[in-house]
Amino acid sequence: EALRAARDSAEASEDDLDTMALTVATQVTEAYFDVLSAQEQIAIVERQIETQTSLLELLEVRYQQGDAQAADVLQQRQQVASATANRTSARATRRRALQRLAVLMGRSSIRDLRTSIPSDASLPAPPPPPATGRPTDLFENRPDLRAAASRVDAARHQHRSSQRALLPTLGINGSAGGQLLINDGTDTNTTWSVGATISVPIFSGLRDIASAREARAAAREQRTSLEGSFIQASSDVESALESETETIEQLEAHEAMLNAAREAYDVSRRSYVGGVGNYLSVMTALNTYQMAELTVLQSRRNVLTARMSLYSALGGSWTQGLSAHSEGGRR
Repeated sequence: EALRAARDSAEASEDDLDTMALTVATQVTEAYFDVLSAQEQIAIVERQIETQTSLLELLEVRYQQGDAQAADVLQQRQQVASATANRTSARATRRRALQRLAVLMGRSSIRDLRTSIPSDASLPAPPPPPATGRPTDLFENRPDLRAAASRVDAARHQHRSSQRALLPTLGINGSAGGQLLINDGTDTNTTWSVGATISVPIFSGLRDIASAREARAAAREQRTSLEGSFIQASSDVESALESETETIEQLEAHEAMLNAAREAYDVSRRSYVGGVGNYLSVMTALNTYQMAELTVLQSRRNVLTARMSLYSALGGSWTQGLSAHSEGGRR
């Protein structure tokens, strides 16, 4: 029983390593997606600067022709400056994401990451949703639950081992031999013996009883911990499923808002170029459209986060041996 307890404890430790490896892998992926999201934000802001600059040039021509006011030109210059500041902020966000990714990957510099990640790389489409399976599948699919289950087994075997230490022990021993006697003649003599011993713990009995009680309490504690971990794991799955549904709905709504904002801006700009409408309506429509672009980008990022959370919450066979793979086949 003690050997089984040691083996179960070793398995729990290996599953703990897999849990840590899963956490680090998730953090690396999140940081990588942050880099891609920042790069897309930079690209969006640069397009917005071009659009704002184009509108400024149109206003300046209108002002020279006497069809626009100086306040409109000044206000549009502010819009261009604001968009330029947003580009600087987006670049700083990308640099911080690269630094975080470098730290997680054990790199001392972000220089090689800058070259290995194309500047035009964008957020990927989310992977297909995983199969939810049965709730009991979590005990095999999640490394933290596997570790908790192994600790329950180890505590149970340790409890049995401590109980056996209280029982009497029976021993059987035997011996056989022979003698060769040489005097005036030769003679042989054979000897043998068989015996049994029984020992009862007396002086260490109280200590063994305390150890058995402690082992029983430890087994109960591990069972309670496993139950709590399973409840938390089930809650993680439910939360991840709800979050994914919400983020997908939000993305669809934001994409519809983006399409409507794009059409509103196109209509207002064409009207203004044609001499109908005013600058205020064009600026409002443009700002709404550009904010919608960034909102859709963030929604796409949220969908990826929700899908990753669902994969982590459900686990799977892919979570087995993560630490061994990361350490070059430790097991």
